[in-house]
Amino acid sequence: MLLEVKDMAKRYGDKVVLDGACLTVAAGEKVGIAGPSGAGKSTLARIIARLEAADAGAVTFDGATVEAGLKPTAAEQRQIRQAWLGLQMVFQNPEASFSAHMNIGDAIWEGAAYRPGFERGQQRQLVAEALDAVGLPQSAARKRAFELSGGECQRAAIARAIIGNPKLIVCDEPTSALDVTVQANIMALLEEIHATRHTAFLFISHNQPLLDHFCNRIYEV
Repeated sequence: MLLEVKDMAKRYGDKVVLDGACLTVAAGEKVGIAGPSGAGKSTLARIIARLEAADAGAVTFDGATVEAGLKPTAAEQRQIRQAWLGLQMVFQNPEASFSAHMNIGDAIWEGAAYRPGFERGQQRQLVAEALDAVGLPQSAARKRAFELSGGECQRAAIARAIIGNPKLIVCDEPTSALDVTVQANIMALLEEIHATRHTAFLFISHNQPLLDHFCNRIYEV
């Protein structure tokens, strides 16, 4: 199993956000998480991506485990860092996920810069290939996020996610801020990435028809 979440719990003060959440994602699978706003979907995604710590439970990704409340050994920390390089995230607000001081080309390169096997000398070629893969012109590499449309910015975020050939992409409401036509184009792009790269997806949305169409399995939170 590529990803396994066991008994995940999280609270903010007196508010319980997650209580015993469990899920699995197999290699190459497209798994959805459904639920209303405030149900804890984004919190779960951030914990899986190690952007936030859980109060209880464990996440295992690509053979490495992070367990709430336990400090890993130095060797385990190295294993965890190495494993999580194979996970990328696409956020609801793509512009906010880019630095205002960095051009799109450099920002996309960050998706591969820390992964073994990728060297600085490959940056220009790999960024160009990533832009092609998501249907953006090469000129986009010289722009900043605020100079792109919402759809273009989300394509750039997807380019950053795929440039390092991750095993799993976590998508947190990636189309909710887009109009219907752009949303359809982004979903078609994700389908193409899955078909050509066999990347696994954990796709979070409150849009049930979209989840039904894209995902193999769906969890409710």
